Amino acid sequence: MARPRYVYVISSPFGYQKIGWSIHPENRLRSLNGANPMTLTVYQTWEHPRAHIVEGLAHDLLDQWRTTGEWFAVKPEVAVAAVDHAIEHLPLETPKRLRHFKIYVNHTPSYNHIWTEDRLGLLTTLWEAGIATSKIAKELNTLTGAKITITHIGVKITELGIERPIWLRGARDGELWTGVRQDRLIEAWPAGVLTDDLVVELNKMPGKFLTAKAVKSRARALRLLRPPEHKLRLAEISSRKQGWRWTPERDAFLFKAYAEGMFPAYIIAGLLALPGSQDLPWDAIRYRAKAFHVKRPDGFFRNLGQAVAEGYRAR
Repeated sequence: MARPRYVYVISSPFGYQKIGWSIHPENRLRSLNGANPMTLTVYQTWEHPRAHIVEGLAHDLLDQWRTTGEWFAVKPEVAVAAVDHAIEHLPLETPKRLRHFKIYVNHTPSYNHIWTEDRLGLLTTLWEAGIATSKIAKELNTLTGAKITITHIGVKITELGIERPIWLRGARDGELWTGVRQDRLIEAWPAGVLTDDLVVELNKMPGKFLTAKAVKSRARALRLLRPPEHKLRLAEISSRKQGWRWTPERDAFLFKAYAEGMFPAYIIAGLLALPGSQDLPWDAIRYRAKAFHVKRPDGFFRNLGQAVAEGYRAR
């Protein structure tokens, strides 16, 4: 003889309700309390031979208030009403799959709680703007409604017939690196054309949408090299952005002083004496030397340690 099965509603002091089924609800409560800092209580139980089906139907009814797993952010009376409704509308025959239970319950599906008017409007705007699907889902989940996944978005887009922008649709039909694009890359990369400018130029040619990362990766694969003065040009651009922190005169002084083993205090004083921004911390100086692969002479740190020790002895 089959053992009786029970559907239960376990209540939390924080206002969350757990709907589940078990052969021994008391044992289930004991195991949950053992892993919970707050005391849980069994609010109500129902004995039913098809308790697992009743549980699935009740979960579906309260899907929009689900927090995680079998927990729902509702009052215990609402959870009890959901279980009673599930028992009342239980089908005569057990469906083969739990995902088919919705068709037997006379209530508004949770799908309708996903797509509100605000979300549909935002979906149309972001999709036509070419925003990535994952980012669209993140933005939509900031609005009121049930949680939206990428699958929900794909189904809704197909249903509404919304299309991506022309430049993005055409990109899927073309190739990433056409012959014309690669020829331009081979010509422009050794000439020192900035990566951002090159990306804009290449994206005006037929083919898939290119990013700066894709251009740099292709240049490495083709073993293309930048001209020797390219780093200095980037340094000048960086200097303009940083309020002329690094000028050619400062670079020349830094490289010479760093290679000769000048102590940090003297390097900072010498750099601040030259024209340029006075906002020049030591970390910026150290990173600048590292970017241009300027190294200290052998034995520098030993000499620095000796100088510091002698300074302390002199005090």
